Amino acid sequence: MRSGKKSEGFRRQARLKLSFQIAAIAVIIFFFASMAGFILFRSSLNNLTQNSKDRFLESISTLVSSSQSYNSLVLTDIQVNKGVLPMTSPEFFKEVETAIQGETVTPTQETGNDVLKSSAENGILGISLSFYALPPQTAGNTNPLIIITSDEDYMYRELPPEIAALMDKGGGRYKLFEGGIPGMGLDEEYLVSAYEVPCDNPDQSLWYFTFKPMGELIAGIDGFLSDETGSVYLVMILVMSLSTLGLLAISILIMGYLLNRRIAKPIGELSRAAEQVMEGDLDIRVEIRPREEFIELKTAFNKITSSLSRIITLAMEEGPESARSVIREEAGREKEAPAKYMKPRSTILIQITAMFIVIFIISGLVGLLAVNRTMNNMIN
Repeated sequence: MRSGKKSEGFRRQARLKLSFQIAAIAVIIFFFASMAGFILFRSSLNNLTQNSKDRFLESISTLVSSSQSYNSLVLTDIQVNKGVLPMTSPEFFKEVETAIQGETVTPTQETGNDVLKSSAENGILGISLSFYALPPQTAGNTNPLIIITSDEDYMYRELPPEIAALMDKGGGRYKLFEGGIPGMGLDEEYLVSAYEVPCDNPDQSLWYFTFKPMGELIAGIDGFLSDETGSVYLVMILVMSLSTLGLLAISILIMGYLLNRRIAKPIGELSRAAEQVMEGDLDIRVEIRPREEFIELKTAFNKITSSLSRIITLAMEEGPESARSVIREEAGREKEAPAKYMKPRSTILIQITAMFIVIFIISGLVGLLAVNRTMNNMIN
C-alpha cells in the first residue's frame, strides 16, 4: 500500500493555498466595498459638518437679531427720555434729510451714536461695530447710507454693495464674510446681521446692522470639527483594518474546514479506494452520502469496480468471450438515474457564499455601530 501522505488525495498544502486564494478575493472585494463606503461616508460627514457650522452661525445670528430688536426699542426710549426725536418718527426722517444735505449731525444721531459706541465698548454679544442705515430713496439719499454709528469714522458713508444687499427683503438677514469686508477696512471674518426697524410711517424704513468678529470663533469651530471628524475617520480606518484582518482569518479557517469536509474527505476516500483496487481488492466500495459534491464520481467509481470484478471473474471462470459479452452489455446499458436525494449539488458554493454574506453583514454592523457612537459623541 502507498504511504498515507500520498493517499490524502487533496493535500493540506493545496487546501491551504486554495483557502488563501478565495479569502484574498473576498478581502479585495471587501476592501473596495469599504473604500466606496468610506468615500460616501466622508462626503456625508463633510456635509454634516458644514450644515452644523451653518446652523451654529444661524443660531448666533438669531441671538444677535433678537438683541437688535431689543436695542432698537431701548434706543428709542432713551431718545424720548432725552427729549430728542425718536428715530422711528416721520419727523426724524425730515430732520436727517436736512442734516445729510448740510453734512451735520442731528441731536437724535448724537444720542444714538453715544449709545451704540457704549454698547460696542462694553462688548455686548461680542459686537465690535454697529450702525443704523437708510435704504436708497429715503430722506433724499440715492444710495444706502449710514446715519447712526458706533464709530464716527463711518458717518454719512455709503454702504458697500455686499452689505447693502442684506437690505433686500428677498435675501438673507445675515452673512458670514470669511474674507473680511475690504470696503469697510475690516480684514478678518465677520458675521454681519441686518434688522429692519419698524417705523411709524410704513413707507419709511430704517435698518440696524451689527458686525461681530468671528475669526477666533470660526477657528475654534473648524478646529473642533476637524478633531472630531479626524476621530471618526480614525475609527473607520481601525474598523476597516480589523474587519479586513478578521475577515481574512475567519475566511481561512472556515474555508479550510469546508474544503476538508466537502472536498478533501471525499477525494481522500476515493484515493484510498483506488489504491486498494490497484492492490487487487475489487470488492471495495466508497460510501455515497446525500448532498455531497462527488456523488456522480463515487457512483461511477463503484460501477467501475463492480463491473471490473465481474469481468475478471467471468474471464477466469468462463473465458475471454464471456468477459467481452459482459463488457458489451455494460456499454449498452442505459445510464441509471441517481436517486432523488443523490442529485449532485454545489453545496460548498452555497456555504461559501453564505459565509461571506454573514461576515460582510457582521463587519458592516460593527463598523456602523462604531461610527454611529463616534458621530453621536460629535453631535453632542
